[in-house]
Amino acid sequence: MPPQRDAHLRSADFFDISRFPTMSFESTRIRLVDQNHCWLDGNFFMHGVTRPITFQVTYTGTNRDPLTNAWRIGLAANTTIDRREYGMVFNSRLIDGIAAIGNETRIEIYIEAIQMS
Repeated sequence: MPPQRDAHLRSADFFDISRFPTMSFESTRIRLVDQNHCWLDGNFFMHGVTRPITFQVTYTGTNRDPLTNAWRIGLAANTTIDRREYGMVFNSRLIDGIAAIGNETRIEIYIEAIQMS
């Protein structure tokens, strides 16, 4: 990522990391769809705001760790939020008046869990 863009994203215009250094998700419910998919409901905290969101979760596979022989499981989760709902309202306009930044933000999480004995 370009350093100027990173600095701007960390500024008060967006994430305001000096005031809100962390974001978190706390799950409240899992709804199975089928053997490889589920919905994960919970509360997402970002930028001083907590809102309910739902992740679509997909099982991506299982294998054995080659060094420890422990089982590994892979999951991928995604959702889309509207950044304005979290107080992130900064936007600039292009010459033709079109917003330079979209309001929808996609969140993608890739999880690898290892069996502990």
